Amino acid sequence: MGMEERLANLITDNILPRPVPELEMLSWRGTHVLAVQVYPSAGRPHYLKRAGFERGVYVRVGSTSRHADQELLKELRHFARGEASGAKGNPCAFPWSALAQLAILCRREPPGVR
Repeated sequence: MGMEERLANLITDNILPRPVPELEMLSWRGTHVLAVQVYPSAGRPHYLKRAGFERGVYVRVGSTSRHADQELLKELRHFARGEASGAKGNPCAFPWSALAQLAILCRREPPGVR
């Protein structure tokens, strides 16, 4: 089983509601990097299945991962529905979820940089 398939299985088997990430193998500086694009979904916040919703939601704060408490879970639900102040119509108002913990993120270099 290739790396792409293993990561796809890891994501879909361990995160609820099931996300649909876009996986792509990229050549970069003489090696290969697995890039994962995760789009905001209507089902967010996503959570680690084994921990359950109440304990399985994490958010990124700078370079750290933090467990979402009850107050933050409520806020995340409002953001997902576009109900929070400043979030109306913005599908990316709070894009980080448990999926961000598993995804291998790769930044592509800006145009013109090789």
